[in-house]
Amino acid sequence: MQITLDTDDARTRLHELAGHAGEKAQEVAAEASKKVQKRYGKRVKKLERKFERKLEHAARALPVDTPVDKHRRSRTAKRSGGTFFILATLGGLAVAYYAWKRQQDAADERPAPDAFGTAVDESGNGRRETATTHAPLS
Repeated sequence: MQITLDTDDARTRLHELAGHAGEKAQEVAAEASKKVQKRYGKRVKKLERKFERKLEHAARALPVDTPVDKHRRSRTAKRSGGTFFILATLGGLAVAYYAWKRQQDAADERPAPDAFGTAVDESGNGRRETATTHAPLS
């Protein structure tokens, strides 16, 4: 049995296979490209969201006065003002009590006052006359 090779037929068959291989390679490359684009697309969206959050956070620190910020500040100012007033009142009461208590303790440590005062001792004559009493005019 003799085998004859038809070179033209083999050549055309080879070209067809090469064309199919090229198409298949393009399909595989397109799928890989789609996967890469999908993956990086998700990453880009994630980074965009992250950037937006950072931008919003930075915008909060800016001195732009929005109605919401005004309302928030006035609400917290009211709260802190009342708290400050209560703490100042309690502090004042504590200081006043401490001063009163020191005065009471100091009064307990002093000797009891003399019935006739210190002026009797200063007169030196033993009588119950104070030093400011004048002698009767004649």
